[in-house]
Amino acid sequence: MEVRLATLDDIEKIAAIKVDNFQTRYHPSSYIHASLKEVFFNEFRKRWLNRLGQGFHVLLLLDEGQIIGLISYAFATPEAWPRAELNNLFILEKRRRQGLAKQLCRAALERIRAAGYRLAQVWVLEENHAVRRFYEGLGFSLSGELRIDAVVRGGALNELGYKLTLDD
Repeated sequence: MEVRLATLDDIEKIAAIKVDNFQTRYHPSSYIHASLKEVFFNEFRKRWLNRLGQGFHVLLLLDEGQIIGLISYAFATPEAWPRAELNNLFILEKRRRQGLAKQLCRAALERIRAAGYRLAQVWVLEENHAVRRFYEGLGFSLSGELRIDAVVRGGALNELGYKLTLDD
């Protein structure tokens, strides 16, 4: 297993993984037409190119050279609030439940700590109890912050803020 920072050369592979994940998670029993997959691929590709250009760091988890997971993080302006925010944790479906997500999160947290930041934050959908337990298991606790992620069918998708103090 190898953990390394993503480069622009990885964007195509990251986008392909995100498209496959989209189909697996949201439309597992349906066929997504090739042209629609291409639209998704181009959108994911553009999104990840933008993230890399906006100062996001993307860590990849590789097994025998193949990307099996990723996580991104970004640093807030230290003067505003010295924190880093984790997001986009992803592990291939067939590689889940092997401790790889924890390994990847810990690698990101170590890089955040090494950069001099002492507070990490993550936003989790309020109704996603499994992910909430995952981050709580890593030592994150509720920060008391709430934000609305989206409004779907007349209801709001609330995200809860979680924080973790990083020791020296």
